[in-house]
Amino acid sequence: MLIFDKQEIRESLSINEVYDLLEEWGGEPEYCPTGLIARTICHNRLNDGASRKLYYYENTGLFRCYTGCEDPVFDIF
Repeated sequence: MLIFDKQEIRESLSINEVYDLLEEWGGEPEYCPTGLIARTICHNRLNDGASRKLYYYENTGLFRCYTGCEDPVFDIF
């Protein structure tokens, strides 16, 4: 049985890999001075005109949603 360390995986992801994941998930990411900004794929359906208020902060490796997620700060998992 394989055992994965969530923290180790999160810390090993480069900003380019997070960009690629967001792009794959339809977030249309863009680089910004603090990390990345993308469409709010965390709770909006993309065809509903999801806003660009999902931020990924490179210094913490965390996301922050500014459009109303119940828990607005989360990691890649």
